[in-house]
Amino acid sequence: MAIIPTVPAFSATILINGKTVDEYQPPHIPIPHDPGLRPELPRTRCFIKAETGHRYSIRYRVSPLFNFAGNTDVLVVSIYIDGNLVEKSCVPKDILGSRDFIEEIDFRHKELPDGSFDTHAFVFQDLSPAEGTDAATLKADLQRVKALGTIKIVLSLAKENDTDDTQVHEPVEVEYISSDTNETIGCFYFFYLSQNSLESHRINDPSFINHSAHGVAQTLAPALAPSRYPIKTLANGRLEIDLTGDDG
Repeated sequence: MAIIPTVPAFSATILINGKTVDEYQPPHIPIPHDPGLRPELPRTRCFIKAETGHRYSIRYRVSPLFNFAGNTDVLVVSIYIDGNLVEKSCVPKDILGSRDFIEEIDFRHKELPDGSFDTHAFVFQDLSPAEGTDAATLKADLQRVKALGTIKIVLSLAKENDTDDTQVHEPVEVEYISSDTNETIGCFYFFYLSQNSLESHRINDPSFINHSAHGVAQTLAPALAPSRYPIKTLANGRLEIDLTGDDG
């Protein structure tokens, strides 16, 4: 269960086959710079073990003690998987009574050209070396893989506006959220890696498993040069990008 110390009334976790996974928070690896967020924004980061093709779900919990600052009255939960926005849920202040609000999401709806919707379950992507790349597509492929292996949850506070009725994520229906009152208050990162990657980077030490009920303070890394994935030329002249994170 991941918690940001400055937002203790919200927690998030990943489940595989209905069971919560071990979340590693190694102190020797700082949280990477995120150009899409202001540097001082409270953030937390966990590493989890994943296997390609396995289904998973994302669960978050909001306590009745959640603090809606100023005149805000809606918590907006935006979920990104591998760099794509897949869900934007809203939790209005007035539905938080004496019990925790719990939401679990394991699929996304994708609109088709004919206006119908298709449902896709959340499945861990393949992080093995990507073959078949050539020099012409190398730059585009590197941009695409930067966000692979990442589940990102962004929290924002907003104010309900009664100018439009919009259904967001079931079972919660809220009115249109006015963007001019939207304030981001925190971000969660879950990086999923193979067992070999966890071991090679000394991440899966049992002492790094998050057991804190109040969140763990972590180091934020400054903005650096973009991550570089190992690239090698194959015998057929094609290029291979290693997405595993393994050193060997």
